[in-house]
Amino acid sequence: MSRNPFEFLTNEDLSLLVEKADRGSFGKDERILEEGSRRQAIFLVRKGTVRIERMHSGKSIAYVSLGPGEIFGEMSFVENQGASASVFADSDVDVDVIEGHHVNALMASVPGFGTRFYQSLAVTLAHRLRATSMLIPPLMVDETPQAKRSPDAAATEQDRPDQLPASLLSEVQTFRREMLKADRSLKNREISDEEAQKWVSATCENINSALLRYVRQSPGLSKSIGAYVFRETFPFFMLSKRFDRLYTKPRGYAADCHTIDLLCGGEPDGTGRLGRFIDSWLMNLPFSRAFKGRRTLLENAIKDAVTQFKAVDSFMVTAISSGTAHELLKVCTGADYSKVKAVLLDADSEALNSAGKAAKDLQISERVTFLHENVMRLVLGKGTAKLEPQHMIYSPGLLDYVEDEFALRLLNWIFDRLRPGGTAILASFQDSNPDRPLMDHILDWRLFHRSADQIRDMFARSSFSSGKLEIKLDDTETQLFIILGKV
Repeated sequence: MSRNPFEFLTNEDLSLLVEKADRGSFGKDERILEEGSRRQAIFLVRKGTVRIERMHSGKSIAYVSLGPGEIFGEMSFVENQGASASVFADSDVDVDVIEGHHVNALMASVPGFGTRFYQSLAVTLAHRLRATSMLIPPLMVDETPQAKRSPDAAATEQDRPDQLPASLLSEVQTFRREMLKADRSLKNREISDEEAQKWVSATCENINSALLRYVRQSPGLSKSIGAYVFRETFPFFMLSKRFDRLYTKPRGYAADCHTIDLLCGGEPDGTGRLGRFIDSWLMNLPFSRAFKGRRTLLENAIKDAVTQFKAVDSFMVTAISSGTAHELLKVCTGADYSKVKAVLLDADSEALNSAGKAAKDLQISERVTFLHENVMRLVLGKGTAKLEPQHMIYSPGLLDYVEDEFALRLLNWIFDRLRPGGTAILASFQDSNPDRPLMDHILDWRLFHRSADQIRDMFARSSFSSGKLEIKLDDTETQLFIILGKV
């Protein structure tokens, strides 16, 4: 008997989803979906059966059949990649086809739909993985008795579930069991909110520590370890409001201005009985606290820089890709900092609009200039925005998203726009960040992490090399603050 592939959706969710579907009919052996197709859609089998085939060593291997009530195409939708297999009708088949843009529209317009939809897919994928993993090895042995190692063999082998440490599987199952017990205890009103928070936080911390430990112990299996932990924990973690936003990235990237505001404050929130407790745990993780602490560190750094230029009538400071630049606007409101003139340069128009509204509410609009421009274009000499020489330029997160060579060009671009004696401040997650596996594998938020030595090497090759360099580790010990001085 097939499972309900959308078991977490409400009846209203299902009605909205199905009404967007187009019905397709296919005859026996007719191809419904071709391997490699870029079509982004979810297919729901209504009548008949379909078979899934993949090419291997020039041969097409059928490895699973799906019947009424089952779905395919979900992997292409989730990964935004081409279809990993072809799908053929095994008999006369009717399928409902729900185009990806319809699903995305529902996620954007129906509160909680995205969480419930991805929960459903996660459980469906986990069940399918277990079933498929029992079939693939014998098929591969039969078809390729003398299979040769290819350049991609290691990457392929690390996806095999049978290579995962048994102790990891046990710890993941313990996580699921404890979370279900906590949920049941809350439902039965057997524990207080305080007890629930301790229970959920301890359980989440255990699996996060396990993920870090196993990835460090077996770096060659990191992809497989991360994928397994993701599949098994996803239905729980996505109950958290902040987990859900970081993973779904409604603005196209994780660290948009509204997400950063959520990490820096607000009350824990989520869906179901466990959501707010998981959310509270997330808000207290080192990487979350690093974002919150970043604002305070930058605010103090701006104030210190202003005192160094007491004699100037106007202190010019530019924030690059800093979202709403909360720290800079806050400094501008201080009575002792009335000479601060701010420039907010950002490619995100929504962030600039939010900052503009905040500046108006704070009655400092006349001292703030907004430049809607992508700094990467400026660094490459393609943009049109101009900056007069600045006393200070800072960017709290840009280094996390660019490779070393572009980061070096960014440093040189900043150097050229600083006054003599001016200061540049950047931040970078350091390579020992304990939350990196969680960010990489659970949140799909992959950043460039750097060591202090890598920063020093970059500094030595930059235009700042004859000036000063100070590297500070923040209180969470996950983030490096890089302070550069132009002589």
